[in-house]
Amino acid sequence: MMKKLCFSFLLVLIIHASSFAQKGTVSRSLVLKSAILNKEMKYSIYLPLDYDKNNETYPVLYLLHGYGDNENAWIDYGKIFESLNQDVLTRLNFQMIIVMPDALKTYYMNNYNGSVKYEDYFFKEFIPHIESVYRIKKSKNYRAISGLSMGGFGSFLYALKYPEYFKVVAPLSSAVRTDEELVSMKDSIYNRSAYAYLLGSNLKGRKRLNKTWYENAIIHLINNSDADSLKSIKWYIDCGDDDYLLNGNIYTHLALAQKRIPHELRIRNGEHNWKYWQVSFVDVYQYIAHVFKSEYKE
Repeated sequence: MMKKLCFSFLLVLIIHASSFAQKGTVSRSLVLKSAILNKEMKYSIYLPLDYDKNNETYPVLYLLHGYGDNENAWIDYGKIFESLNQDVLTRLNFQMIIVMPDALKTYYMNNYNGSVKYEDYFFKEFIPHIESVYRIKKSKNYRAISGLSMGGFGSFLYALKYPEYFKVVAPLSSAVRTDEELVSMKDSIYNRSAYAYLLGSNLKGRKRLNKTWYENAIIHLINNSDADSLKSIKWYIDCGDDDYLLNGNIYTHLALAQKRIPHELRIRNGEHNWKYWQVSFVDVYQYIAHVFKSEYKE
């Protein structure tokens, strides 16, 4: 009886180890010294199975965290590498590199007085570093970006400002707000929010709609973007029906629809939480994989 129990336990360990091995490897909190931000910035990265055993180049997904989180949030709370189980990877038969940068509380943008230029860092230092160190396909057709909440905002922001960079954009529960929502925000809430740091402190009412706001407001960017450049991107928007940010996501959908930009919209039962995003991530990964696979066939 004891031998059978020991054998069963050993078998479980072997199966578990084999399953984990099939998923590739994760490196946490790697460091990049940024001259633009004048500090060390961290990122975590997933490399596919057999990355170290071949010379292939891979598509890449930049996966952005939310406000108050860091480069490990998608790993620890999103459980994405548990979600990417062998069944999913085998069915898709497609691998990509996943890069998760730390963005602090910057909303992935340059703030109003230029004291923190995260957007500049991302495109002038971070992407060049990633594409020089890892075997990544250096083409729009093989870059995707996704993220939740603040990271959903960042996904929209970067795709709209740099459409030549990304083939697929998948914002989840994006922290998009309308002009009216920003203007009507209570002063006490505004001044302890990220907006005071990003747009300027102690701004009241319509004074918040300043140059920095208009340069980074998602709906304004959509309305003022070239339609053809937006059509070169595959858009996938997802937000829960009980999410407090649903309003901004709906208005974003309407702005894209008004410009006749094809896009996918998902509104499922759920709130602004990890339970929702854990499910969303699997759908997003599959969507991105299908888009990239179509590029391989062309």
